[in-house]
Amino acid sequence: MRLCPQAVLCNVVAVAAMSVGLHATDAHAVDIPLLNASFEGPAVSPPPGSVDQADYVSIFIDDWDKDGPLTDLGFIDGILDSGVFVNVPSGPIPAVGNADGPLDPLNQLGFMQVNTNADGTTEPLNTIWQETSTLFSADTSYTLTLGVGPSVTDPAAGGATLLLQVGYFAPSGGAFVAVATRVVGDSELKNPYDGALLADPGYPLLTDFSALGSSTGEALGNEIVVKLTQVGGTNGGFIFDHARLDASPVPEPGSIACLALAGAWCLRRRR
Repeated sequence: MRLCPQAVLCNVVAVAAMSVGLHATDAHAVDIPLLNASFEGPAVSPPPGSVDQADYVSIFIDDWDKDGPLTDLGFIDGILDSGVFVNVPSGPIPAVGNADGPLDPLNQLGFMQVNTNADGTTEPLNTIWQETSTLFSADTSYTLTLGVGPSVTDPAAGGATLLLQVGYFAPSGGAFVAVATRVVGDSELKNPYDGALLADPGYPLLTDFSALGSSTGEALGNEIVVKLTQVGGTNGGFIFDHARLDASPVPEPGSIACLALAGAWCLRRRR
């Protein structure tokens, strides 16, 4: 049986189009490593039987830089801006059910806290970030995912928002430029934060949120930076765990356009 050259070409185009379609929707994401992604460091070791919340909290977060209205020492007027806390049911801070489970003695979570100072002012901004040592690539989309919940010391985030961002520091001036941003409002969190929910060790209080964006233009070749920022609010704050950053290839628009034109030509030939 002889095959018409046009038929062979059309079959090749059809297979190629299917391949690009699969590439666009089912491409395997590549994990970009984040250090201390589950906020287990520094390890907090409260003295046995302690009921002092300060013993269960660290104002530092290993491998993450931090900035905000408070100093790196964290305590001003007896409050904290950000850090990690140990998530155990026997301590004075309520244990939170999440992917690790609150009964895991090694489980820690990160937090950002907005409180009212002794002089009546509030902290308007808290930020932590990590430079990944990975560079933005062309034709690639990036997804940052983070489990987020309401503050353990105050159920309401007081109108605060948490920004999940992927971006880079501009070579000129060093300003942060966002490639992807997801704004998480306190109304999106699992509430109410009451004793009944806390009593259930299987209750997953944290909800996954993702920021998705593609690198173009000036972002290419710059180091990828992951950034978390709490903005505004009058009280309360956010807790978070299990940060993930994935990169997925995106097919070039020109390739898809060429295949579409070839496919249209094949349909005309068959008619």
